[in-house]
Amino acid sequence: MTNTMCFTKKMLCLCLLVPGIAMAKDLTEHSELLPQAHTSADFGQLSTISQYGYGNDALIVQLGQYNTASINQHGLSNLAMVSQRGSQHEARILQGGGYLEASIIQNGKGHEAGITQQGYGKEAAITQHGIYGQASIQQLGNSHASPVAITQFSRGRASVQVIQH
Repeated sequence: MTNTMCFTKKMLCLCLLVPGIAMAKDLTEHSELLPQAHTSADFGQLSTISQYGYGNDALIVQLGQYNTASINQHGLSNLAMVSQRGSQHEARILQGGGYLEASIIQNGKGHEAGITQQGYGKEAAITQHGIYGQASIQQLGNSHASPVAITQFSRGRASVQVIQH
């Protein structure tokens, strides 16, 4: 388990104390999606979490304005976390089946990030600082077990893409 995912587990305990949080765990049994709470300084936030079978955990934390985040997971024991501070960020995590871990952390303004994973035992993390960075990670197939991490410090329009088949 990566340090980012350990961080996710700790944040699950703190989620009720921070404004702008959506969280879900094991949505196949029943919905535990918490309503988003916003302070007067936080508005225009949009977050969605969709999960299917077994022990999936997901967390979205948004602080700022006009941030958008979505997490879609499918089966077994997947973990996902999105943390956004600032404004106008977009984050998307789509995972398949297995033991997949993904996190996106965005600080600043106007970042876009996406993680797509398909099968078993993959880890991916994107961290973005500054303004207007773009980053994506795609890992397809069951054979790629090495973790992928992108850390981006952008002053505008920087782009990074990692694809494994």
